[in-house]
Amino acid sequence: MIAYSELLRYIKSLAETEEYVNTSTMGEEIDLNKSNIFPLFNIEITGASFPSNRTVSFDVTMVCLDVRSINNEDTSDKFYNNDNEIDNHNATISVLNNIWVKMHRDFAKNNITAS
Repeated sequence: MIAYSELLRYIKSLAETEEYVNTSTMGEEIDLNKSNIFPLFNIEITGASFPSNRTVSFDVTMVCLDVRSINNEDTSDKFYNNDNEIDNHNATISVLNNIWVKMHRDFAKNNITAS
């Protein structure tokens, strides 16, 4: 069975097409070393089950992370604070959504079910 490897390669290839992603990693421990170039995309397959003879079901967690930049100038704005948190969330959620949309489209063409 090569489904596990194929799934990892497939998701990694989707992440690498995203302009915002600089580094793709895999595994339970997300490598936050400064040697990685952020934004970082991490894939973790957290489980697998075999509901029938011809079906493999994988549980996959995808995470997109970026570095938070803090502005040292005092601000009275309590909504935006002194960092780029909103920009981080906007960009990383966009990456995850783009990948999900591409996966869902490809799965429909190949008779694969995703939820």
